[in-house]
Amino acid sequence: MRDNIPHSADHRNNDYRDSHSFPGLIANHFGWDYQCLAYPGCSLQAMIWNLNWWLDNTSQEIINESFIISGLTEESRNSWYNPYHQHAGEFAGLHRYMHSSWLMTDAVIKDEPYMDEWREFSKLYLVLSDCNATRELNFRETVRFFDGVSARFEIPMLQLNVLSNPRTINAPTISTDEMSISDFINAKSARDSMIAAGGHPNEKGHQIISEHLILCLLKKNKHYLTFKNKQL
Repeated sequence: MRDNIPHSADHRNNDYRDSHSFPGLIANHFGWDYQCLAYPGCSLQAMIWNLNWWLDNTSQEIINESFIISGLTEESRNSWYNPYHQHAGEFAGLHRYMHSSWLMTDAVIKDEPYMDEWREFSKLYLVLSDCNATRELNFRETVRFFDGVSARFEIPMLQLNVLSNPRTINAPTISTDEMSISDFINAKSARDSMIAAGGHPNEKGHQIISEHLILCLLKKNKHYLTFKNKQL
């Protein structure tokens, strides 16, 4: 899932993230192990690449015992593979991407080569290719890819919109009858106490989101959730 780290927390503190983010809280509720493949600023394309990486680097035994939750981000975001990008940590060989959400800000990526060229590249893409049709394609391609992986590998899965999205698609794994996570938070009377600076959920927000999604999971995948020790 994307942006699943409490905004007040250091995203490099895995123990804190896993015990306070809503995916971690969901995994704890069901007694599952939890593996996070999300990264701040990720796009739908990067989500596809990350799931491909996971399938190639995970044993069939674990795949057979897994449950996937995919939080769909903005379809306007894009990512491009950068062989020179170095990512430290558990997934050093995974996150070799440049995200448009980074490149459209004034943020400086320390020691990143060719930053000026990457920013110019992102601007050219925005001018020459970005449009409603490519955004619609991003959304449909991602949902159908995840849905196809679920069917091919028999992995129970829930896809949902993290942000407001009027687009619809018919796929067994996507929840279209539930509000997006952002709409769910905004509808709460206690919204202000659930949001940190920058608009991301704080720890209280993640707790309330987890409780909401647990109900969604039970409604949509009740027959799968009787298994023990599944990995989220």
